[in-house]
Amino acid sequence: MHYPEYRVGMGARGLGLPGLGLVGITAGLAQLARTGAPLWVLLGLPVLLVVLYALTRVAFRRSATLTGPEGVEARGPFGGRFVAWRDVQAIEVEGNPAAAVDAGVAREFVHLYDRQGHQVLLPHVNSRNLFALHEDVRELRALWELRRGPDWAALPEAAARIARARRSTDRNSAWLRGIAAGAGAMVVTAVAFVALLLGGALDDLDGPAAALLSPVMIMVVPGVVCAAVVAVAEVLRRRGRDRERHRRRRPLRQAAAPSRHHLRGCGGG
Repeated sequence: MHYPEYRVGMGARGLGLPGLGLVGITAGLAQLARTGAPLWVLLGLPVLLVVLYALTRVAFRRSATLTGPEGVEARGPFGGRFVAWRDVQAIEVEGNPAAAVDAGVAREFVHLYDRQGHQVLLPHVNSRNLFALHEDVRELRALWELRRGPDWAALPEAAARIARARRSTDRNSAWLRGIAAGAGAMVVTAVAFVALLLGGALDDLDGPAAALLSPVMIMVVPGVVCAAVVAVAEVLRRRGRDRERHRRRRPLRQAAAPSRHHLRGCGGG
């Protein structure tokens, strides 16, 4: 049986020292030399930076998600957490709210929920490191279902905490989308206002037009856009939740309702 491990090698992106940062460090050292900084500062600062960089690489390489016959280990730079298969309550792919405002981070990552309903982040199991994230997660769930044992059962307390965590994540995601949309609206409004100002379109305005094209709108428009995006996201979230509840209850109602054939058979007997 295959037990996957999720790591990031030494050549992973994000671990290299950017060229711009190296140029900045060199320029800073040159400026310190021109200002008469002591020799121990000029020699000690590069050594300190090299040591910090090496420690960062070692810590990053140590973090991993390891699976085995007994369970899953989420290993971080300075510690780890082991969860037995029988204690796993859910393995969920979750959207990263920060991706709404930062395109450089992983859009999706994976959490494991233990028997208390606590979240355990699985290092390197995310859309940034895995091209086919959802396929990997399906394989991980299949392994969990195989190894958790036939007597496994979902715990109501853990399920309730997981549901609350999902609702909180959805609300945070809605707010971050609203903030991102508001920031974009602020940039567009500011650029439009400056363009109108330089073009002379704001000269000699009075009445409603002056109020509508005043600098205050640079703050009003983003606020309205942010509130609208949050409201729409919340409505869509609730509709999706209601559809999911309806989908889950439908098989129960169909199983509970006796068929017409059964009723005719009972009446004819």
